[in-house]
Amino acid sequence: MIKIGIFTTDFNIHQIALWRLINSRRQYTVKMYIFTYDAEISREKFDAYEKMFQELEFQVILSTKGKIRLPQGFLTAEKIDVAVLYDYWYHFERQLVKQADKFHYKVILHTMIERIIDLQKKSESFLSNLHLKWCFSNVDAFCLLGYTAKWRLSNLGVPSEKIFLAPNVIDASIVESQKKFYDRNQIREGLDIAQTEIVFLLYHDWMNDTQASSLIKAMSLLRNYPQIALIFIGEETKKQKIYDLLGRDFKGRLIVAGKCSIEKSGYYFCAADVFVMSASKYYWGDMGNFAMEWGLPTIINNACECGGEFVIDGYTGYSFYDNDDESLVRYMRKFITNPELIAHMSETASRQVANYTVQVSAEGFMDAIDFVLGK
Repeated sequence: MIKIGIFTTDFNIHQIALWRLINSRRQYTVKMYIFTYDAEISREKFDAYEKMFQELEFQVILSTKGKIRLPQGFLTAEKIDVAVLYDYWYHFERQLVKQADKFHYKVILHTMIERIIDLQKKSESFLSNLHLKWCFSNVDAFCLLGYTAKWRLSNLGVPSEKIFLAPNVIDASIVESQKKFYDRNQIREGLDIAQTEIVFLLYHDWMNDTQASSLIKAMSLLRNYPQIALIFIGEETKKQKIYDLLGRDFKGRLIVAGKCSIEKSGYYFCAADVFVMSASKYYWGDMGNFAMEWGLPTIINNACECGGEFVIDGYTGYSFYDNDDESLVRYMRKFITNPELIAHMSETASRQVANYTVQVSAEGFMDAIDFVLGK
């Protein structure tokens, strides 16, 4: 039996779906190690972990004096065959790479490589980039979250045979269950949205105040199109500001839902015709995956990695340059003036996202395991 250790400080239910699938294969056993800055964990939180990780073994590793590190004797006790890391800036992750030879396990980096590279570039340090090349040379394989990252790793001297694709995905079964549960006509009737209106579902992280204000003002350019409605989901802090700036122009056609759970966001995805993601904070943009699973044409900020992955201009949607709100509005107008594009791109979006499933990601990851173990 091959023991795979997943070492992370952050996770979501989509990652868990991937590891649950791999754990179901006969030759693998997966254990999750969750490192936290908390010095203790409440019974309530532990119960939530147990519910989330059903069918998977897990261990919560608490911090010591505010630092998250491998506990004394940890590697001797756990006896893992493959260590999977999501990033490479925490102390415990560097420990895992340094100790691999001594404890006879292999290391796979399963992350958005761009995030690490960009963090290094911010320092403009020759030595930091040398260090990055060195640490990458000590990683046995890389599972990339997207196709477009491969050339960046190659530029850092990583051999192509060490690179595998395990694309960033969402648990599509969640969307499928939501599609069975939600009724589009009933939702739109409940939201007082006419069946003939084109609904744009807009998502933004709202953490960048300048960006958020720019997006809201850009939407005001569409006020003279009475056949559209806007639904905003995202952080709560800008709800009143959106109503103040757009309430008059879109009276009766504006819904500001604020922050939504996965279940609640499905409610709005079901009602929508086109998804718009302006946020540039995220390196990937999971909500883009959700939109494609719902079959929505997608307009996305190309600062999000998924903008170059499955949002193909004129085929599944459009991508616009960061902070280019005029371009965003121009693409929205394409759907308003040519509503037949919605049905066409809905079909192509559904076909394209079929390349980003938990099954596809698991296969890439298992290929990487076979490689590092010499099979």
